[in-house]
Amino acid sequence: MTADDLTAAEVAEITGKTRAPSQAAALARLGVPFIFLGRAVKVSRTVAAAHALLPSRIAPAGGVDFGAVR
Repeated sequence: MTADDLTAAEVAEITGKTRAPSQAAALARLGVPFIFLGRAVKVSRTVAAAHALLPSRIAPAGGVDFGAVR
């Protein structure tokens, strides 16, 4: 696995499955490209982000700091 691939825990989280064959079936139903290695499923982080499978990690907007208002 490379740094651009999802971890096993992330694949389990997005598919809701713990076993590799079940994960592969879930990803196939979603139309997500993946590589099935028999005991593991390999999904690129870029592909998962493009299919909106990963939670967005956008920092919240600054907004007004009402603690600084007098």
